[in-house]
Amino acid sequence: MTCQNCERQNYTLVTTILPAPPGRTHLVEFRNSSGQPTDYFVTDIDWRFLGLCNGPLSTYNRVPFAQSYRERMANPLLKTSEQDRGGEACLVTEIEREKGCSAIWFGSKSRCNPVWFESHNGTGDKAVQLMTEVRWLEGAGKHLYPERVKHVARHAGVLQYEETITLQHADFDTPVAPSVFTLAGLGLNEGQPIAYPNTDPADWPVWRDGRADPSLSRRTLAEEQAAQARPIDAAPQPSPPVAAYPTPHNTSLVVGVVAGVIAAVSIVSALIYRRWRA
Repeated sequence: MTCQNCERQNYTLVTTILPAPPGRTHLVEFRNSSGQPTDYFVTDIDWRFLGLCNGPLSTYNRVPFAQSYRERMANPLLKTSEQDRGGEACLVTEIEREKGCSAIWFGSKSRCNPVWFESHNGTGDKAVQLMTEVRWLEGAGKHLYPERVKHVARHAGVLQYEETITLQHADFDTPVAPSVFTLAGLGLNEGQPIAYPNTDPADWPVWRDGRADPSLSRRTLAEEQAAQARPIDAAPQPSPPVAAYPTPHNTSLVVGVVAGVIAAVSIVSALIYRRWRA
């Protein structure tokens, strides 16, 4: 699921939501819309252009639709004809070149929207063929939309890729509640981490009970675990006496005391020696 400007402007919100229970905890990402990889964010497109391109959904962000159609219609090599396709009268626009050709069928019943694309480029083992079939449906309010888009790519006649897009529901009249374009409107699974932009991964909140809960971030949980593992501080014990250590202020006093003791010992020794001689 992708959502542009949800919660934060100029960002695209991207995530995966699975039926719950059990669901899975896919990361909810906020990506800068200007720098995101196109192939990954295949649903981050302007859906008004669906069915107007001869390519898979992942290429829609790279196609300048208005410019490409203007250039096509102004191309001097363009040839037009009227043909029938699937019981629908069509205007066919075809451009032939030296190494290939491209053609688009615009259906009369489909309000001149394209119903078939076909292009051929290269020959032999380098031949590439692209085909796209579009089925248009008129919904409530007479709004026309592409109900089914099927794209096929072949290389040298061998199937390389096939993609079918089916719109199961299209509503052009019911107002959309503002809450839809929020995290709460996405129906996130419990426990999905939310990667807010410019936020340290350790501080990412986790989705719980309908809101982003910062108390479940990795940093908060780690701090709580560390606090629980820390032993209870014991009662302070009296410090043992520390012997005095000479400092620059009492060095002379210590030297004087030591000299006096040595002198006293010397006098006592001399008296003892004299008495022994006598």
